[in-house]
Amino acid sequence: MASPNEVKIYLAYWFQLGKPVHINNRQITHRPSPVLEGNQFSRAFQDCWQAIMSVGGRDCYLDGSQETIEQLLSPAWEITDCARCSIPTAMQTVMPVAQLCPCGDIDTWPNDELPAPHMPINNNEHFGRLKTRLDEHPRGEHQLKRNVNAQKAAINNQHSEN
Repeated sequence: MASPNEVKIYLAYWFQLGKPVHINNRQITHRPSPVLEGNQFSRAFQDCWQAIMSVGGRDCYLDGSQETIEQLLSPAWEITDCARCSIPTAMQTVMPVAQLCPCGDIDTWPNDELPAPHMPINNNEHFGRLKTRLDEHPRGEHQLKRNVNAQKAAINNQHSEN
């Protein structure tokens, strides 16, 4: 659940990006400026926050979002940093089963010419499994072992140079 302070900070970021809040189903629109004064929120921002909180966030929408401030203050939502830009973003705490993949808005994905996202690879384990498979192979094991050892040495040299 997002605390009122987290929602307040979330709003401050939105306002700094030039996005307004619509109160009372768009009857009132606020875009406080400036948002910050020195090391604190500005009077304009504080007044806007008070207007939102006076109605409990009901019928208050940020431009470009679907959820109300009231919803953000409920246990169904949390505020977390965007993985892409670190700006606070709102997320439902109970995710629907069919969520969009992060690649949903990447026009060039999937791209078979690029490596797919993956977990870190332990080269020793990878080459160990490869060596085991080669040891079990009846033919060409000497040449294949040399190729594996050459690749392993090249990777180890790269790691020692860095």
